[in-house]
Amino acid sequence: MSLSRPKPERARLLAWAVRLAREGHEIEAPIEEFEARIDYVLFGRKLGWAGLDEGLYTEIEIRELLIAHFDYECADRSGRSWDGLAPPLKTKLVEALDEALYGRGAL
Repeated sequence: MSLSRPKPERARLLAWAVRLAREGHEIEAPIEEFEARIDYVLFGRKLGWAGLDEGLYTEIEIRELLIAHFDYECADRSGRSWDGLAPPLKTKLVEALDEALYGRGAL
């Protein structure tokens, strides 16, 4: 069963990734790499958004996949990783990413 939902705004996802880079990794954001990751995960090769609509992925899986891809780009530059971020910051970032993706918390 296919479920149609509005696509997230790329600008909001990019803004979230920039926040991760600055607040979590304390680096300047690699904008081009982030833009490529958004396309790759959601609309390109991974077809995450279509897979979400088709029930192949959950909203949480899409969120976690994006975090992993953005974090990879940051960790390569900062030497830090998502796992090492302070739990309160991670909670705020997850809530913000869910809002950017779904307009609410992930289900």
